[in-house]
Amino acid sequence: MTHKILIVDDNEAERFLIHRTLKKLGIKECQIMEANDGEEGYDKIYTEVPEVVLLDINMPKMNGLEVLKKVKATMDTPPPFI
Repeated sequence: MTHKILIVDDNEAERFLIHRTLKKLGIKECQIMEANDGEEGYDKIYTEVPEVVLLDINMPKMNGLEVLKKVKATMDTPPPFI
């Protein structure tokens, strides 16, 4: 089973740095996914079912706090958010 990590950040450079840092830390057996904004992140949480979500707070369309509240209100067992 492949573990899944979702990075949700509207800044492409930040997503790249986080992705690279995870790989350097030895997290190689995980599938690292990315979302460009809160709406895309929210959708991927349901379609991809990540085991952890690295979530930016300040994003367009839907900010990180809105994503967190919406997931917690609609999902029985939401993934941990960082």
